[in-house]
Amino acid sequence: MDRPDLVTTWIIFLRDEYVVRPDDRVIVDCGANIGTFALYAASLSGEPRVVAVEPYPATFRQLRDNVELNGLDGRVSCVAVALSASDGDVNMYAAPEVPSHARQVIRPSGPDTVSVPAVSLLSLFRKLGLETVDLLKMDIEGSEHSVLIHADRNTLGRVKRIALEYHPNHPKRPLFDHMASMGFVVQHDRVLGRDYGVAEFVRREHGFCVDASAQEL
Repeated sequence: MDRPDLVTTWIIFLRDEYVVRPDDRVIVDCGANIGTFALYAASLSGEPRVVAVEPYPATFRQLRDNVELNGLDGRVSCVAVALSASDGDVNMYAAPEVPSHARQVIRPSGPDTVSVPAVSLLSLFRKLGLETVDLLKMDIEGSEHSVLIHADRNTLGRVKRIALEYHPNHPKRPLFDHMASMGFVVQHDRVLGRDYGVAEFVRREHGFCVDASAQEL
């Protein structure tokens, strides 16, 4: 395990970056990387069903191996697709110096790219047969803007909570405004930089308490 993976493990297991509730039964981990959060969620009491979504081929193999090594392949399903605004193929940056957690979907193809299949959020839910998702964790290196903004009320209405790392490739405000229009409120927003942070969105009917300490940058 390299240093970025150790940092990720510390963030998830010790800093509680993403909150898993005891009554969460279906958890979808988009941007699962090598499986740190998926393993954390699956190890908690309540035995939730966890779906780990990771598009990059080499990282997906590590994810699948880690799930099997921990004896959780009966509770964690691994899916090798990227999330996008629509179904099709996308390119991911594949330069060897890029750590696994930072690989992004990019527009042009080239010698340092790899093509992977991509689906919309609705297509993912349909593929998995999911009508209700208790927790959608999403850390997809900037693609969250297009994925969520192109998701309609029917799609997002299936989700009770979203734990989102948002990235500064786009302003956060249009994304947050869209989530509000879809019936979500911000429960917590830990700002890490300009247009960069980790937020938890809760659908209104499931109750909320806005984190007054969150600040705009």
